[in-house]
Amino acid sequence: KKLEWLVVNSDGRNAPIINPVSSELGGRRCEIVSAPKTRDDLVGKTCVAEEYVEISDQYRVTMEFTNEVLLLDANKLKRRDRTPQDPGYYVECKNNRLKRRDFKSNAECRAIVVSLREDVEESSEADPDAEAKAEQA
Repeated sequence: KKLEWLVVNSDGRNAPIINPVSSELGGRRCEIVSAPKTRDDLVGKTCVAEEYVEISDQYRVTMEFTNEVLLLDANKLKRRDRTPQDPGYYVECKNNRLKRRDFKSNAECRAIVVSLREDVEESSEADPDAEAKAEQA
């Protein structure tokens, strides 16, 4: 038997829905590699491909940072998963409290990641045995 995803409509009847992961980009974070003629500002920006719309052969995407919703062709999108270099947010511990820091843009996120790396490199250069001491601890 085939597993079918169902949702209850406002009129109380069940209706099938598409599993977002069943499409190539569904539910994934993507980068816009080309945009409609009137929206060149979108190129390089990131979004989440929420749903594949079969009728138009497009994805309904939600832009990161602005939450704008658009319909875009699959050939205008490239999958871009989160990485340690592009985490979107980071969590730090200060005074035994966890604090989540969200970013307003991908550029701001990358700048923080670079500065954190520089801080780590500087602290390890100050004490050449710092790594060995950390491993022993």
